[in-house]
Amino acid sequence: MPNRRYNGLNLERRPRGKSLASETSVYGFLREPVHYDDARGGVETVYENTTDSPMPMGIVQMSARQVYELKTINVDATHVIKIRYAEVNESWRIKVGARDFEVLTVEDIQDRGIVRWVTCRERR
Repeated sequence: MPNRRYNGLNLERRPRGKSLASETSVYGFLREPVHYDDARGGVETVYENTTDSPMPMGIVQMSARQVYELKTINVDATHVIKIRYAEVNESWRIKVGARDFEVLTVEDIQDRGIVRWVTCRERR
């Protein structure tokens, strides 16, 4: 069967939806809280990386409508981060370059543990 092409496009392949690999444009670290004794009877919380190498993730800034809808349930979010195959907790933070995000909610898309949408607020 000959290969049908038109302007460099392969016409025999079926078009598919957008994959997460095309949406993951940045690499970042998941950071979990570690509590240390501060020698004055208190506890100091330090966030440490959970992995040695950065993982791919996609960051999407939320629209004004999404921010308004989340504020109705008292969630002050600014970004949605899409992550694959990673356990994330609401007490963690995400570090992408010089940016630091506080995790607010974690949604497991399709309840299969493959893609997680993490609603975050950027810390300044």
